[in-house]
Amino acid sequence: MATKIANPIYDTVIKYLLQDQRAAKVLIGDLLQREVVSLKISNNEHVSKVKNDISVLRIDFSAEVRTCDGEIENVNIEIQKALLPTEIRRFRRYLASQYSSDNNYIILSENPLREKNLHMINIYLLGHEVEGLDEVVTYVYPQPFNQNSERIETKGDKKVAFINELSHDMIIVQIPKIRKVNLRTKLDELLSIFYQEDIKKTKHEIEVDETKLGDDHKYLVRLLASAYGDEDMAKNMEMEDELNVLIDNAVQTNATLKEQVNKQKEQIDSQKEQIDLQKEQIDSQKKQLSISIKMLRDFGLSDSEIAQRLKIAEADVNDIQKQQGEL
Repeated sequence: MATKIANPIYDTVIKYLLQDQRAAKVLIGDLLQREVVSLKISNNEHVSKVKNDISVLRIDFSAEVRTCDGEIENVNIEIQKALLPTEIRRFRRYLASQYSSDNNYIILSENPLREKNLHMINIYLLGHEVEGLDEVVTYVYPQPFNQNSERIETKGDKKVAFINELSHDMIIVQIPKIRKVNLRTKLDELLSIFYQEDIKKTKHEIEVDETKLGDDHKYLVRLLASAYGDEDMAKNMEMEDELNVLIDNAVQTNATLKEQVNKQKEQIDSQKEQIDLQKEQIDSQKKQLSISIKMLRDFGLSDSEIAQRLKIAEADVNDIQKQQGEL
């Protein structure tokens, strides 16, 4: 039997989920595809509106994760969730602030005189699709290469601290691209909870068949089912809908204004070209008149006679010559 849950595409719902210690460890562990040994929220920020742009949820975690060789690594994990297409510049600013933060380092217990900058892992949960990126989940890891574009294998496959502390990993999840698949892995199970085509009466609720899920993911479903029945959660989702409509309208209005400005610029540029062309034609005509005036003067005609023959004002005879540098 399918279970109705609050749609985790909403900021307020995913925030509720990540504030639960076990749920956060399951979600982050599945996305990292590594064991999360310990997890602690270090920053919890919900920015409803950034410079009249989009709704963004940001949550930072200090975590201990188990590496492939079984060692424990301290990392800083940042989750940013955005429902609408985002501004890359804002993500860059946030990354810069995290790189410069004094909170993202630890003192080594075995060497108190040395501090270690935490490796950063950025997780982007996107409610929109990224152009040119087809995968539902994309992993971006920095790798060292030599001058021949050959990957450098570090000794014992150990991470080089200099590289590890000056770079970050990135995980991009495109929620609209999630499709129904056979649930072979923990990541498949997690993504099935975000599947948007099972939306029922409103987009606030979706249905999940939890009988196909393991215990950890059943726990997530139970939390989301609890959120589904919460009146405050429903109101917050409605507020998000209203905000996103306002933002979407603002984006559309801005796009329309930009289009109008571009059209006006094209018209102005076209008019400028016509004016320049007309000016060239006038200059050419004046040059021809100046040549004609000089020739008529050489034949001994007076300014009055020249004006009469060329059908111009007598005062213009000298003016045209002066403009062309003939006087």
